[in-house]
Amino acid sequence: MQETLQALQGLQQIDRHIFKVQAEQRRLPEELALRTTKIEEQEAKLQEMRTRIRGVRSEAKEIEDLTVGMRQRLRKLEGAKGVGTPGVKLNKEQVLNDKELDGNTETPFRAVAARANYLAADRPECQYVAKEICRWMAAPTECSLAALKRLGRFVEEHQRVVYKCPWQEVSHVDIYSDTAWAGCPRTRKSTSGGCLVLGRRLVKSWSSTQDTVALSSG
Repeated sequence: MQETLQALQGLQQIDRHIFKVQAEQRRLPEELALRTTKIEEQEAKLQEMRTRIRGVRSEAKEIEDLTVGMRQRLRKLEGAKGVGTPGVKLNKEQVLNDKELDGNTETPFRAVAARANYLAADRPECQYVAKEICRWMAAPTECSLAALKRLGRFVEEHQRVVYKCPWQEVSHVDIYSDTAWAGCPRTRKSTSGGCLVLGRRLVKSWSSTQDTVALSSG
């Protein structure tokens, strides 16, 4: 009797083991199919990423070539006659006759304009001109390119700026500000500018275009 019970228990264990094996066999194809689907999705994403990378590399190469061309043009400014001011105000005739640049010049213009904006952080006298040039980065024109060239001639003439910070004793901070009402001949937008001076030391300067359009300068 005892041997019969042991045999039955053994058979039950074998049945349970067979059931587990069968369940595992049913689960494996489903898990394999799920993993295969995930792998295919990852491969598709990887392929899409590779395509994007190739596109970005192609655009970067094109931008680099255009920038090199613009730099070659700007190198012609070396040895050119310098100017005493970084910019001049456009008159109505220049604004009316202004034309947009062609597509091959727009990208290098934006690259050099961005460098001018970076340079203006340490050159207060260039801040207004650099700001005006960057305003037309979305749709560069011949006048904006001429302004960029003039800024280059100014920097060629005045290549170096030295900030001297001798010891001083100060009791207050001076702030100067002014506004060129309707200063932009295209949009009649005003420009706010100013500087913060600590004793004889310039601490901060700014030049920014106002959002509102000036209807009158009075």
